[in-house]
Amino acid sequence: MKKIAIYVEGQTEAIFVVELIKFLASPRTVEIEELSGFGGSSKLPRQFIEVSDETVGPGGETTHYILVTNSSSDSRVVTDIRDNYENLKSKGFEKIIGLQDVRPKRVDQTERLRSGIASVLADKDDIGIRLAVIETEAWFLAENTHFLRLHSDLTNARVMEILDYLPAPQSSHEIQTPAEDLKKLYSAVGMTYEKSKSDVQRAVSMLSFEELSTNCSAHIDDLKELRNDLQGFFED
Repeated sequence: MKKIAIYVEGQTEAIFVVELIKFLASPRTVEIEELSGFGGSSKLPRQFIEVSDETVGPGGETTHYILVTNSSSDSRVVTDIRDNYENLKSKGFEKIIGLQDVRPKRVDQTERLRSGIASVLADKDDIGIRLAVIETEAWFLAENTHFLRLHSDLTNARVMEILDYLPAPQSSHEIQTPAEDLKKLYSAVGMTYEKSKSDVQRAVSMLSFEELSTNCSAHIDDLKELRNDLQGFFED
């Protein structure tokens, strides 16, 4: 069975990644196990607990195993990968991916952040860190076909009126407050986006992963790399 591990910084990224996996895995039968990390001090050592384990697909032989770990902090993604690297490799994981926001860094600090991460992980070829600029919600906004699925009032004209700009894949890296902007759109049609599990699940359920994997990925480098990581893993 092929194995890949993905570490994410929080709940939003975990929910998004799991749905992206399901989309790209089809029609294969795959197992997705989710862990959540906590602790990491002298008083409370780093620990991981299982939060879900599901097999998705048409049935039959399970050919791929994906371990998704919520590090529960942007600062923990890289250290969790570093600290668990040898153990994962010994268990047959062929690649390890990290996904985290650029925030709390600024957009203009993105490349410095990449360089710092690369130095910690010693540029290992089987590790890939993908950065959402400046938050994962920027990718949600970039998938602008989902606004009308969310609510019929969210036409381009109405979105422009609410945000003073029209989100698009080409300019997603310029969005300074993606989560707040998504909250504004939801609020305008009587909904909430407070980053709760139910709010994120609703938002992700509205997204077109076909659009994210094609048009959005063509303009958002780290999303394209994440897509390529998974597509490469699922190739037989």
